[in-house]
Amino acid sequence: MQRIPVALSNGKEIKFLPGRQNVLLKKVLADFCSLYTPAGHVLYASDTKEKWSYLDSDALAELGLAIEEHGKMPDIVVHDLEKKRLFLIEAVGSHG
Repeated sequence: MQRIPVALSNGKEIKFLPGRQNVLLKKVLADFCSLYTPAGHVLYASDTKEKWSYLDSDALAELGLAIEEHGKMPDIVVHDLEKKRLFLIEAVGSHG
């Protein structure tokens, strides 16, 4: 199955499964994050089918955050290093 490539600011690439929600997640990472968190570091990104598409557990641990495997997570977690802010992003698409 063809996947949607997403380049992260740290040079890593993740691949989401195709689908509208994942296209939206890619746009959030590419457009929103580059505009509002240009110094941001993606700590977590979820695919609609694969919850743990990308996880930087070391960076989360440095912030004192422990993530449980079966816990609830937002779609994207970004740490803005310059402003020392943590963005918890839930992407929701709707129509009609």
